[in-house]
Amino acid sequence: MPSSRITHPLVAVTLIILSLGAPAGASEPVALFRVDLDRPVAELGLPVHALLQDARGQDYALVLALPSAAPAGRTTVVDPSTGTAPGWVIALERRPGARRAAAARFHVLMDDGRRIVLRDAPGLREELGALGFDLTLLSPEPLVFRPVPLPSLPTLSYDQRVADMMARVLQGDVFSSNGGLSGESPVTVGGDPYTIQTRHTTSGVPIQKATQYVYEFMQDLGLTVSYHQWSSGSHSGRNVVGEKVGASTPDEIVLVTAHLDDMPSGGIAPGADDNVPPSGTVEGMGDFDCSPGGQSVFGDVPPDDPGGPFIHYLASTGISGGCGGGLYCPADAVTRWQMAVFLSAATTDPDTIPGSGTVPGKGDFDCTEGGTSVFDDVPPGDPGCRFIHHMAVEGITAGCSPTSYCPGRELTRAEMAVFMDAAFGLELTEGAAPQGGGS
Repeated sequence: MPSSRITHPLVAVTLIILSLGAPAGASEPVALFRVDLDRPVAELGLPVHALLQDARGQDYALVLALPSAAPAGRTTVVDPSTGTAPGWVIALERRPGARRAAAARFHVLMDDGRRIVLRDAPGLREELGALGFDLTLLSPEPLVFRPVPLPSLPTLSYDQRVADMMARVLQGDVFSSNGGLSGESPVTVGGDPYTIQTRHTTSGVPIQKATQYVYEFMQDLGLTVSYHQWSSGSHSGRNVVGEKVGASTPDEIVLVTAHLDDMPSGGIAPGADDNVPPSGTVEGMGDFDCSPGGQSVFGDVPPDDPGGPFIHYLASTGISGGCGGGLYCPADAVTRWQMAVFLSAATTDPDTIPGSGTVPGKGDFDCTEGGTSVFDDVPPGDPGCRFIHHMAVEGITAGCSPTSYCPGRELTRAEMAVFMDAAFGLELTEGAAPQGGGS
């Protein structure tokens, strides 16, 4: 599986160290510029050493070049004299207030609302780390942008059978079916009229009537129908399974699935248990309405952003509170530290995750100041210590080596697949797991 960065959730923190001198024979000193992008970065024609986004969502590049080469109107000088600079530190705020504290102690060359830029100096990185910035060193070489070939799309042709199936879906039939399932109109169950006022999982008779209605509906269509009993924790219920054997390829299995039960426990039920609501309230942050002209609790998530409902769902359920300062930082990469917090909060009540215990095969841990950790790069006093050890106890991860967890390393999509498989019991396609390096 190709490796790529995963962007999204929580906080990504980066320190970038650049150390370049002036080109040989340069008649004017090289300067460090910020160039706001209004075109693909590959068309800039300048040596780009960092590609970033500020708090307003503006993409920009940090460029080391001669002042005469900088494009007019979109350029801000960050450091006009680079000849004596040992390098630059670009710090993305992890702990709220870290940028303000750094500005009071150091000479900040640039602040984009999320990051600060400073000249490197002895001891600076250690002090920034203590203020709330993680450290990542970046090669001083300019970034290389190569064109990515687009995959060829298969040739599609008109299929009369597909057209006939689509023509059989009539708007009136859809409205009628939805009205019957949501209690707007009565349906026939077991030969008698019944109004399905709720399909809540724990509603008892109503959800039993709803599943019986679907069973009889499928039966009338000529399918072979059965119930499949399920249980999860203190909840239980039944799925409705309808089967039809194909004529040309009877051994081929095609699944068409949908949810029947819903989340609201009373009143007319609009949707299923795993619906992500487009509006609601995030405790301590306010109301949200993810629609055009609506409102968001995060300054960098527009109300009509396609990911808005999912981001606010994570916030309202306590899985992610954003990256600080009223921002969510949706374009930031996800680190292994952050993924531990995400998955722990998504699979277990965070308040019940213990701060001490035993990781099988590794030893005891105590996530308090002066305690012990089974990973040499996860201090016992780290806020993520108990979440990381919870992942180890549950067998979701064994770390990136026998003694390390690599909390600051960014995840690839392949590594994300391994984490998701272990946390939620998914079945990975053979060969999807990354080779080596742990998880």
